[in-house]
Amino acid sequence: MHRRSGRSALRDPEHTTKFWYTKSTGKMVPGAKLHWDWEMYGASSEVTVDQVDEHRSITFSWSGYDPGTRRRGSSSGSILGARM
Repeated sequence: MHRRSGRSALRDPEHTTKFWYTKSTGKMVPGAKLHWDWEMYGASSEVTVDQVDEHRSITFSWSGYDPGTRRRGSSSGSILGARM
């Protein structure tokens, strides 16, 4: 049986749409410019993937969210990494 790692599943919208966003324009690969939709909330975001470290993290920027001020703006985050 072949199992995908959690990190591989996070990069692939075929899997990620089952637990995070409802639509994505593509996979999370370095340099990708994506559009994510959360249809249940009527929300969306433009996403730029900065880095993908196969075994550690995915670093990206997305529009409309600033965790430092909790206001609209842009921010960057990291999945499975130190930054968010």
